[in-house]
Amino acid sequence: MSQVLVITYPTALEFWLNGTNIDTDKYALENIPVIIKSPDLRMAAQEISLNMGLTLPVSFMASENSNRNLHKTYRNYSRPKKLPENSFIQIDTSLYPKLDQTAVYVASPEYCFLWAARDYSIVQLVEIGNNLCAIYVYDEDSSFRQRKRLAPVNKATILKYVSNAKSTRYAKKALLAAKYVLDNAYSPIESKLAVIGNLPKFYGGYGLPDPELNYDVSHNNEARLFLKKDKSSCDIVWPKQKVILEYDSDEAHGNAEQYSYDKRKYRALQMSGYKVFPVVKQDLMSLDRLDDLFFSVRRELGMRNDYEYFKKYRAQREETFKELFKTVPSDISSR
Repeated sequence: MSQVLVITYPTALEFWLNGTNIDTDKYALENIPVIIKSPDLRMAAQEISLNMGLTLPVSFMASENSNRNLHKTYRNYSRPKKLPENSFIQIDTSLYPKLDQTAVYVASPEYCFLWAARDYSIVQLVEIGNNLCAIYVYDEDSSFRQRKRLAPVNKATILKYVSNAKSTRYAKKALLAAKYVLDNAYSPIESKLAVIGNLPKFYGGYGLPDPELNYDVSHNNEARLFLKKDKSSCDIVWPKQKVILEYDSDEAHGNAEQYSYDKRKYRALQMSGYKVFPVVKQDLMSLDRLDDLFFSVRRELGMRNDYEYFKKYRAQREETFKELFKTVPSDISSR
């Protein structure tokens, strides 16, 4: 192939967060050639937007700094001078006839996380990290408007990549945020609750220890007989302390059968020795309600609630709350 096309940040971030239909197992991690010979970028942008569901303008990497330009269908950005390994991933273009003779690369999830540090706050960056490491993507055709996927990256990989990019301008901020990222979120609300729970108090969080997301809790014999299941998948779990946060979405409780099952599930978890804290949509609309919820979780985890200390950081918590919950998806389930 004589032509090379590189989809870069921020379009690449949209690519990973939206979860295109391309199978991630077919990606080949490698670095792009130093010299880039680009095809007709207007044609390429329209083809990529149409087939990959990405919004225009599409962000490309220019072959040379002198080739940088802006167009209504694409943006052409210069290539950073120093990048760690695994910054770009080649994708299969056999389904795109107009690009069949072009080697198409996309900036990796790790690269996108690093460069998102330029544009987003620490709180937003942690949420982006959670969603890059998530096992769900939006899907309007699904009953819950989301579907399961293999996470394209994980926290350990992001940390390693950002650590290897220390000379990059935004690496320090990205490394700080990456420490609070969690793997395996299965809904937007799981991701948001994990952010505010996990962040330290001075960043507007509740300073909780790292939980497991989308975790399979094994039932004891009594609970197995009651629920007729060996285990239950739960949203946010601290297995050692046997504490669970479970989001009850409007969609999931939209029918009596689902509501009845959830109640039996909670009962089975309690039989198995777990303390379950259900979270409802109304909790996400009030910082006072979130305070009550997370202070209760902290007590159950054996943590001391220094209310004067938390009061000191109330303003930071209000700002974090606004960043995360100013728009809450109405009916997106965690299950």
